[in-house]
Amino acid sequence: MSQRIVIFGAGGRVGAAFCRQILQKFPAWRVVATARQTHNIPNGAQAHTIDMEHIPDNFIMAGDIVVNCTHSRFAPHILPQLVDDNYFYNLGSMRVKSAVDDPKTNNAKNALQLMHEKCPGKWVFLAPTMIYGSQGEAGNIGQLMRLVQKTPIIPMPAGSNQYVQPIHYMDLVHFMVQLVGQKYTNQGNMPLAGASKIPYYDMIQLVARFMGKKITILTMPAIFTPIFIAIMAIMGKDSNIIRRLSEDKSISDEEYTNLCTITRHIPMDLWAGLQYDSQDDKQKDIK
Repeated sequence: MSQRIVIFGAGGRVGAAFCRQILQKFPAWRVVATARQTHNIPNGAQAHTIDMEHIPDNFIMAGDIVVNCTHSRFAPHILPQLVDDNYFYNLGSMRVKSAVDDPKTNNAKNALQLMHEKCPGKWVFLAPTMIYGSQGEAGNIGQLMRLVQKTPIIPMPAGSNQYVQPIHYMDLVHFMVQLVGQKYTNQGNMPLAGASKIPYYDMIQLVARFMGKKITILTMPAIFTPIFIAIMAIMGKDSNIIRRLSEDKSISDEEYTNLCTITRHIPMDLWAGLQYDSQDDKQKDIK
């Protein structure tokens, strides 16, 4: 009997690309995919629209590979459906190591804790550093690009020059496909990152250079950090962004080497990833 894989969140950027790659690389697999809008699910998958907080009984079967590409807050609703011979891959984030107290961070930490306590099968909590890629993205680098487009002066609170290691979403997909294809699990957290391990300051400069913009990065004394946070709150923005700037978003050299060895894949550096997104190809999946 062919392998069956259930992909939750197969209509999103990462989920759809992952689903497409699974269909291409494992044509004999039976692919069951869910999304809020099934028209975003790639052709070839068995498409479903379900309520993630009320997953139907027996939707997940014995022997299934289960991949959660939705938010980690839905992991607690998936776990009761799993049995001993399931393989569970939860796409979380680096927030699992964050000291910032916010809903997304707490959801990630809660999911990892519950997987340790209640997952009956084999599992991995996938923790990408900073996902970017695709035009009009809403992530950190997308927000930075929109800011650079609007102003030549970029304020940066003092103490926020930690390292970042952004990962392009197609490299993330490639890592995921390789791990799932091998049924690799470690019963724990697995960090995923791109090739560029650089300070925030250098990342901002690189993005501006890619956009053909000249900018000045204005480093503000730490005493002004509360003012930054207050301004963000007044603007209705997530003020925790400022707090997270003081946190490292990179992985160790050992973790990076281990990742590339297991998956047999070398990810793009940030410059190559930005160029990749500027291509006009309708489909740019990694071959």
